[in-house]
Amino acid sequence: QDGTFPPPVRIRPMIPRCMCPQPSPRVVLVEDNAPTLRVLSDFLAQSGFDVAKAQTVAEAKATIAQAGCKAVLLDMHLPDSTGHAFVRELRNHPDPEVSHVVIVLLTASSLASDRDACLRAGADLFLTKPMPLREISRLLKAYIRARFP
Repeated sequence: QDGTFPPPVRIRPMIPRCMCPQPSPRVVLVEDNAPTLRVLSDFLAQSGFDVAKAQTVAEAKATIAQAGCKAVLLDMHLPDSTGHAFVRELRNHPDPEVSHVVIVLLTASSLASDRDACLRAGADLFLTKPMPLREISRLLKAYIRARFP
């Protein structure tokens, strides 16, 4: 009518949330046995996790402090600490990004006393070896999804 164009319309593509790429959850794998560390690390990476490796609690502390860690998969018997002592230390950490990570212990010990001590210390899950790798991946994803929706 008056020769002017209407204002442009901004169109946003409708992509369902589930189709948007999600960042890979960062998992710190703490295992002192090198072959086990390699197998678990490779499988978790292939399963879509961003894996950081540590062979001691001291290495794990430095790695976990980095932003974005969602879970710690931890052997119970490490050269410089026990699993339940490290779990307690993580849960009491002043930084909520550290104290709220998902903590999964993966160990050859099937003693109920070890399991109870780790869960009382604040571990989310206690798994015994051998454990199917797909099950470890499935459980990690489920716990991370529940903790960080």
